[in-house]
Amino acid sequence: LLDGEITAGAGLQGFGALQKAIKAGGPFAFYAFDLLHHDGTDLTPLPLRERRDRLDALFEGVTPRGALQLSPVLEGDPENSLATVCDGGGEGLIVKQADAPYRGGRSAGSSPPWCAWSSFRPSACRCCSARRN
Repeated sequence: LLDGEITAGAGLQGFGALQKAIKAGGPFAFYAFDLLHHDGTDLTPLPLRERRDRLDALFEGVTPRGALQLSPVLEGDPENSLATVCDGGGEGLIVKQADAPYRGGRSAGSSPPWCAWSSFRPSACRCCSARRN
């Protein structure tokens, strides 16, 4: 059982591109970023680092840029990684603790094992009205 994300294929990025691809019938790509169960074994208690090693081994021989992709792992300074992803047109990062077990959904608490960092692009807009509260 893989955890991942379906995106518009052929290098298209963003939710809008995915919506257009859905209407057009494709292309799509699935980016796997975690392995939760394999050969009847629950891997969720294992640390991400170990689950990712197993996922990498499972993806040996998979054609790069095909419909099934392995998400890249960016290690190091997360702010530099976010800038690199956003400069390339990406929407952001999911930052995870390498030693954390899998927890589905949005994690609660003061120190969750993962969090989403999204890019914010400035947009030009015109203010047509303002009201003082």
